[in-house]
Amino acid sequence: MKTSIMIFAVMSICLACLAPVAYAHSLPAGFSGFENPAACGACHKAIYEEWSGSMHAKSSKFGDPVHSAVYEAYAKTMTASGKTPGYFCASCHTPTADNIAALMKGEAMPDPSNPSNVRGATCSFCHKAEGLVEGERFSTYRFTEGIKGPDVDSKAPHGAVYSGFAATYKVCLGCHGFMTNSKGGVICSMNDEGVSDCLSCHMQEVDGVPASGSQKSRHFYHGIYGAHDPAMLKKGATVSLKVEAGKLLVVLENPNPHFFPSTNPLRVSFYKLEVFDATGKRLYANFEKDPSEDPKAMMVKLFKAGDKVGVPTWEAEGVAKDTRLTSKEERVVPYDMPAGAARATVKLFYRFAPPQAIEKFGIPADGTVEKPQLVSEAEIKL
Repeated sequence: MKTSIMIFAVMSICLACLAPVAYAHSLPAGFSGFENPAACGACHKAIYEEWSGSMHAKSSKFGDPVHSAVYEAYAKTMTASGKTPGYFCASCHTPTADNIAALMKGEAMPDPSNPSNVRGATCSFCHKAEGLVEGERFSTYRFTEGIKGPDVDSKAPHGAVYSGFAATYKVCLGCHGFMTNSKGGVICSMNDEGVSDCLSCHMQEVDGVPASGSQKSRHFYHGIYGAHDPAMLKKGATVSLKVEAGKLLVVLENPNPHFFPSTNPLRVSFYKLEVFDATGKRLYANFEKDPSEDPKAMMVKLFKAGDKVGVPTWEAEGVAKDTRLTSKEERVVPYDMPAGAARATVKLFYRFAPPQAIEKFGIPADGTVEKPQLVSEAEIKL
């Protein structure tokens, strides 16, 4: 189980690294391009600062060291087998690249000296999008000139128009909607996991003037709350303890309209259960070193190809195991009560990458990726 989880999780981080296919976003003839976000920041200071710290800003190969390390491993594997390692990840990780078609075909590689290859999902990438182009394997975006948004000021010097597309969850689905590999294996699908108004949670209104000269005192948060935000992560799920019919029950609850962990199959979650006697001596722990010692404590998604479990996404023919919490699920896991038990504790954790992947691919420690993140905890006296 440990090896399978490591292999699957490591190779799944670059979800768009699939068999060759030349997708690119739909641009109108004579399209003026995507502006440098710094230019937007001159007037939208608070929003620009929020975006600059977000995973949207850091999504490129040169901004996300985890993404970079795993892509390099994938590229080496493809090269060793005589195949061209196209950077299909560019569709979402570097979507405003001025050579995106060449990147995705493998005719060019991400270049740190090209600013458009370094920027992630930028301001105008989202605000010039008009709709989705639904593909067989994943969706892309259709763009038109002009800035669009759900709450715009007609007096803005660059001009702006209201967009119903930008006002709903649909604006997220070009990158966060679904992914299918060349074998028809569904890597992720929000239609299956649950779709709701993403913006109401991930882009809540916060205090702060949205633009220079604006009369408004609040704006939509552009840091895009997600698992990297501790407060948002704690809303992902809760854990509690109960006693019933002589059993100790671990109760997991997902209050959200989507799975936990959601979408990215790299992410895993698990809980640590410990039982103590009246003197504080530990009587029981559901695992010692690795949470996979107690499979029912893990929330993870694994792919299969034939009888092989834990394959990378591009080899997947189907899902071998998916123990994540589904939308609004309450899951109760019973444990035997040790003799002399007086107190029990449980902690629910979330991991961005398994430790085996960090070691194998040399993913640099950043204080987050290498540490289990506490989501929820509980204690009960017995």
